[in-house]
Order: sequence, then C-alpha cells, then structure tokens
Amino acid sequence: MSSTFFLPAYLFLILIFIRKLHLKETLSTLSPYFITTIIYLGLWISLAGQHASLLTKYNLLGLSLFEYLATIFHLICYYLINIIYPAKWHNNL
Repeated sequence: MSSTFFLPAYLFLILIFIRKLHLKETLSTLSPYFITTIIYLGLWISLAGQHASLLTKYNLLGLSLFEYLATIFHLICYYLINIIYPAKWHNNL
C-alpha cells in the first residue's frame, strides 16, 4: 500500500526539481498516478469497512508499528537509490 502513495510523490519531486517542469505540466503528467492512488485508497477503505476506525484498518495490514515503519523506510531507500544510481549502473557496482 505504501508504494502506491509514495510513487506519485517521488515522481512529482523528480519532475519539478530534476526535469524542471512547470506545476501544470507536472500535474497533468501525474494525473493517472493520482487517479490510481485515489481508486486504490477508495477500494481499501471500502473493503476494510466504511465505519471502521483507522486503527482497525491498520490492523488489517497484519504489521506491527516497527514493521510498518521499516517497510516505509525500505521503500524510501529503494526509490532514492534508483534515482541516484539507475538500474544500468547497478551491474557495475
């Protein structure tokens, strides 16, 4: 679930700071990613129950707080490594 939310954010940062696109161009480019994220979030909320609390929905993931934070940290590191060292460079390291 976390990668669904982080990917549009990372792409937004890349397009704004590295590719130097304007905000309007960036948002139009990322609109499919945001739509997918919103649909995924809507499905997750509906499957978890509309009246369930956030803690109940978190418990459906089956992760402890430490595991959840470790997963988020792992995803952040994965994306940063792939931005700094693209896949074509991994074979040379």
